[in-house]
Amino acid sequence: MMYLDTSEYQTNSRGVYKKIITVSPEPLPGHPLSQYTQRVHTTKLSTFNENQQQHCFTALKSQVEHCKLMTEDETPELIILLAQLGLTIDTSVTQMLNANTRLSTRNRNQTDFRNIICFAKEG
Repeated sequence: MMYLDTSEYQTNSRGVYKKIITVSPEPLPGHPLSQYTQRVHTTKLSTFNENQQQHCFTALKSQVEHCKLMTEDETPELIILLAQLGLTIDTSVTQMLNANTRLSTRNRNQTDFRNIICFAKEG
């Protein structure tokens, strides 16, 4: 099972941030979704926050603007892509985590700007 969420990401050198769609864990080679993913490095959201750690994550490639990353505006295209690849959205887990504010990603870490879109699995 994997989860898809949004993460703040600096898309260019002018400091423009967008919410892109990420997937975790990274799909293994040969997984239907793997050809639609790209490894990216996080960018510093604030020059004043020296404690902010940078790391890599797996983002989805845009289905609308090729050579770009998928943004939260492309959620309908994401759902269509998951269905076309034969992946199932586990609505019960998604609803449970989105409804439980104590487990919400926003409450785990104040610098965590992710929002869960859905959990998905093969079959």
